[in-house]
Amino acid sequence: MKVSIFCNLEGNRSIDRYADELAANFSRGIEAQKIWFPSHGGLPGKLFDRHLRYLWRARARQGDVNIIVSEGYAFLLLAIDPRRTVVVCHDLHPLMAPPGRDKIYRLRFRLNLRLLRRARAVITVSGATRSDLLKHCSLLKPERVITVHSGLGTQWQPSSDAAQRKATRESYGLSEDDKIVLHVANANWYKNFSAVAEAFSLVKEPNAHLVKVGRLSQRDQQLICDLGIEKRVIHISQADDQELLRLYHIADVLVFPSLHEGFGWPPLEAMACGCPVVASNRPAIPEICGEACLYVDPLDARGIAGAIERVLREPELRSQLAAAGLAQARKYSWKQAAARIVEIAQS
Repeated sequence: MKVSIFCNLEGNRSIDRYADELAANFSRGIEAQKIWFPSHGGLPGKLFDRHLRYLWRARARQGDVNIIVSEGYAFLLLAIDPRRTVVVCHDLHPLMAPPGRDKIYRLRFRLNLRLLRRARAVITVSGATRSDLLKHCSLLKPERVITVHSGLGTQWQPSSDAAQRKATRESYGLSEDDKIVLHVANANWYKNFSAVAEAFSLVKEPNAHLVKVGRLSQRDQQLICDLGIEKRVIHISQADDQELLRLYHIADVLVFPSLHEGFGWPPLEAMACGCPVVASNRPAIPEICGEACLYVDPLDARGIAGAIERVLREPELRSQLAAAGLAQARKYSWKQAAARIVEIAQS
């Protein structure tokens, strides 16, 4: 059986990873082909490639089962057989963004949501995303919107290599006595970096450093300066999986106070590496992380700071969170997710 996976063209790292993991984890007897092509030229060329050229290419590259891995590409249902096609919906963030965001993008997103009803089924990566989708898209039949949790890559594992951990610390100018508060996120509004920075500025731990992985906006950079913590912030604009793995291994705590998540990989990645997690109590994080992390109100900087201090100062709590996190992370399998999606597409 041939499964065609229709990828996005924007280079979205999370969606690209989702497509890669699905393609690599189908059972034997399934031939997976990823449909993607580079987009060249300026804005007009990119729009042509995405909306017209992709439709033409999709029609010619259909499989026995088709998987469109992003709700933003539901328009491909106009070109491929919807009876053997499922669409994956990750989140409804374009509709939740603060006023003043890209209105044209939001309109395109709404139009794509209307097309979802053509699909055989819509896969949501969490129950929280399913609830959001049914709220914003009343045309969809609830029985055709099915939650299949994303998986977690096998590369995320604890490390027993003390020498490697020491070398990683030294590469960032950190000593064995320094405490590392890690934050992994892009610069999107819902990642709530301002709360991370404000909370860190309140942490009464002189040897603590905030390691921020992901782009910082100019506003974020100014906030760091205004809070007077710039000398204790290490910014890594981009990190591949190997570097991120090393950071999880040396971090004392991952802080993830998102305002909303469709799924949220960093907390699970950290847990799988034995790193304790302080995370938001907003959807979908409690659904995904269960009882394996310390939950906080993402709008309460003092509460976040207090949770960070507890993890840094209480060895027993760190051990409990690390053990619970390892057990929670083991629940997420890409092979199970891939098999379930194919099963839904064929049902």
